[in-house]
Amino acid sequence: MKQWISMLLFISTSALAQDFQAMSEKDMEIMMKQMQEMQACMATVDQAELKDLEQRWNKLNPKLKQLCNQGKRDEAQKTALSLSKETANNPAIQAIARCSENMRDMMPDMPFMKSPEDYAELHICDMPK
Repeated sequence: MKQWISMLLFISTSALAQDFQAMSEKDMEIMMKQMQEMQACMATVDQAELKDLEQRWNKLNPKLKQLCNQGKRDEAQKTALSLSKETANNPAIQAIARCSENMRDMMPDMPFMKSPEDYAELHICDMPK
């Protein structure tokens, strides 16, 4: 999961680098301060919680695939939404959202930043693998 957070920071930095030339020195200082604050905040996120969530999703994925293959779409959707809501309410995920709040406009759209309601129109069986 540390790699996941590092990737988030790298992606946000890369996305920001594209607009580098258009930024004033003051804007650059503000952005760097925000990135440092986000990085310090991310260091406080409970890695054990994130690892647990990752393992639970990894364990659930084959079950979801099996349900979808068996035509049990409603059961698969209900199961996925249940863990998705639990994930959204997880303190570690909420901490990541808080940590990245001041950088939200500068970061690319990240799936973990969405709420389960954002996916209400999508079906787990139709999602790309």
